Amino acid sequence: MICNITKGNDFYGCVSYVLAGDARLIGDNMSGNSPTELAWEFRLVSNKNERVEKPVLHISFSPDPSDRPLSDLEYSAITQDLLDGLELGDNQFLLVEHRDTEFNGKVRPHCHIIINRVNFDGKCNDDFRDYYRAQRVLRQIEKDYRLIETKSSWEVEQKKGPPLRQDETKYIQEAIKQAASDKPEMPTFISRLQDNNIDVKCRITRTGKFQGISYSYNGKAFKGRQLGKSFTHQGIQSQLGVIHKPIHKKQIELLINAPKGDSDSTNQGNTDNTSVVESARPYKSFVPSIKETFGSYESNKAKKQLKIEKAKDSKQANNSHDNTDAVTTPPQSYKSFVPSIKEVFPRFKDIEEEEKNIIQSNTDKENQPPVSPEPEPEPTSTPEPETIETAPEPEADKYAIIIAGYMAAQNTLEIKGDTMKATLSPDAERLTVQRAISNEVILSGYYSLSDGGWVIGSSKKFTEEEKKRITQLKELSSKRVQQPTAEKKGFEQ
Repeated sequence: MICNITKGNDFYGCVSYVLAGDARLIGDNMSGNSPTELAWEFRLVSNKNERVEKPVLHISFSPDPSDRPLSDLEYSAITQDLLDGLELGDNQFLLVEHRDTEFNGKVRPHCHIIINRVNFDGKCNDDFRDYYRAQRVLRQIEKDYRLIETKSSWEVEQKKGPPLRQDETKYIQEAIKQAASDKPEMPTFISRLQDNNIDVKCRITRTGKFQGISYSYNGKAFKGRQLGKSFTHQGIQSQLGVIHKPIHKKQIELLINAPKGDSDSTNQGNTDNTSVVESARPYKSFVPSIKETFGSYESNKAKKQLKIEKAKDSKQANNSHDNTDAVTTPPQSYKSFVPSIKEVFPRFKDIEEEEKNIIQSNTDKENQPPVSPEPEPEPTSTPEPETIETAPEPEADKYAIIIAGYMAAQNTLEIKGDTMKATLSPDAERLTVQRAISNEVILSGYYSLSDGGWVIGSSKKFTEEEKKRITQLKELSSKRVQQPTAEKKGFEQ
């Protein structure tokens, strides 16, 4: 029994694909029927954990072509065992059978499972090495259900490859065995494969650790695991004996990135076990020194001076557009903008002396003879009338309650009208009322929880028209509270 695992984020696309055509739903723990309903149900649960970027887990598995037919009950039991083995027993899933593939002229049925990686509690399963865990679970399922056992990918020493690429697969496998026959070092091994027109790609970390390898021949590429266990980056070292060291990293990169036809310069035709690295630059030559990486003090100082000169040149170029001469102001010293400790925290003696000076200056002013006041000049124009302070509004606190209550009912922080306008602070604790035409503040106050209501800071006498407008606001607020909205209709008030 073989399986394939993919992950994604599109529940609807995956469900639509699995349920298309002559697909047959065998089992699930969902309530929806159509792809739209099922995708919505999947998404409803996956939203419990917004950190999961790929909640869709798609697993397809099929028994060996020569295996016995399986019933729906066996398919369901196998699916449950697979989910339990991957720690997905508490997750949503769909089990669907497809019969659209053939093998040797016979229909070969296979199944698709769509799983939500986020379970009903909002937790996401650990998918670390889930492909290898699924392979181990399938090996146990084959034993439990007496099915034909299939070797896992890491158990296959040499794979046959797809029918259309068997020739290339066999050629690369034989070339690799021949190149590694005398257990050479990695650069020599790669150079021999290039001599046989096989392109090699390696994945090597910054520290020189070997992590992956792939091969390409006749325009067709193969990963190491596609050829077999012995041809992976681990297999060519542990089983074929190819030697890799971190210092090989530079030479390998030169071999891989060299233009085609230049392999002669990288030890082409070297069939013995001599180390290619010996002909390359020594290790010290391509590892930069501390001085090359960080520079010396003099070089850094020179760089700063060059940066200052460039800044001056750019400043002069900008100032050349106007006719005024550029005046350079000297940079401020540290002392010019950082106050001293004495300025921030004066000494006690300094404070006493300052107080004595103030007292002495006041005493001197008292001892001076009185100065006769100068005669006031006669007014040359008509004096302005004195402003008479308007009496406060006795009902200001009630008016504040009405206006603030109306604004709360309207869910607004500001009202404007022809008579007056009012503003409420974002925290709904400060109210200001003005006359519409003159913008004169006629009421201001704040809400105090300890005082149990609105505290009026200042107010002026309201006109009859303004009082009439407040009465209208009170009636509108009472109507809005008594009549339920359309959204609440049918619910208990």
